[in-house]
Amino acid sequence: MDNDVELNAIVQSLRVPADEQDHVLIAACSNRLSILVVNGLAGNQPVSSQLLNSLQENNFIITPLFSPHKSLGVIIADNFVTAHPISTDDINSLEIFASQASLAIEHSHLYEDMQNKISALEDVTQELEKNKDLLIDAERYSAVGHMSAQLVHAIRNPITSIGGIARLLAKKSDDEKTQKFLDMMIMESSRIESTLDDLFNFVGEEEPEKSVQPLYPLIRKSIMLFYGSMKKQAIHYQLNLPSPDPELFIDSTLIRQMLLHLIRNGIEAMPSGGLLTVTCRTEETEIFITIEDTGSGIVASNLERVSDPFFTTKTYGTGMGLSLVEKIVAEHQD
Repeated sequence: MDNDVELNAIVQSLRVPADEQDHVLIAACSNRLSILVVNGLAGNQPVSSQLLNSLQENNFIITPLFSPHKSLGVIIADNFVTAHPISTDDINSLEIFASQASLAIEHSHLYEDMQNKISALEDVTQELEKNKDLLIDAERYSAVGHMSAQLVHAIRNPITSIGGIARLLAKKSDDEKTQKFLDMMIMESSRIESTLDDLFNFVGEEEPEKSVQPLYPLIRKSIMLFYGSMKKQAIHYQLNLPSPDPELFIDSTLIRQMLLHLIRNGIEAMPSGGLLTVTCRTEETEIFITIEDTGSGIVASNLERVSDPFFTTKTYGTGMGLSLVEKIVAEHQD
């Protein structure tokens, strides 16, 4: 407060080394006894001239503040206003007040310590919950890994054979009804092959093969792969790629895979047409790629689960696309 400016200045000017045991302030704290200073003397001992000059007073009482375990400070009081000598009653009253003040300070410290410990305990609890979830996820992904390896070996070769034979027969068949069934076989076998690829890529443990690569060609090539689909669905696209083209230390295959999943999601969200916008921006040492669509968006209740493997709201699909995207991004954050 403004009225306490001078007092605060005096307090801040007091500097007493803790090992200076003869100093009157240290002695009061160490002995836990009040010390009366009269005419600059504590008993027969002269008081530090620095203290007298700071207080601008030669007659005062020093009463210690302490808890059972430590010293908390001192109260310095005088009768500057009344100019009366400091009496024994004055000292007793100040010691009673100091006792209550010490108790209040100790309670304040205990409360603060308790709050800090509660906060630390909450942090530890959150960390334990997080680690528990990570352990559960690790076990789940491990199970998915074993399953995917079996699926890849057991299903990929037969499905590839079925799809290849269906394509071969489709080229030779002139019967419209037969052609319809063959086209269905080709489409479904391709869908299963794509699912197996997603599953294999998601649980794959191979290290990314990184090299310095320009980013913009990967974005343009990824968009062009969907040119036919976008044209059929009346989807327009817009690229906001400001110069210069950033060169990144990346695995271009993985980054392109990430882009393909995100672009496909955007296209699938606009079955009746719309605009797909890809924006790239640089902030210091980070690159941000934003892929936006004008579709209906994700229901708020599903936002927390969009990157969970096998969670999907689509009629077709595995739900591993965004999980794979998250994995690829994490592998490039160094």
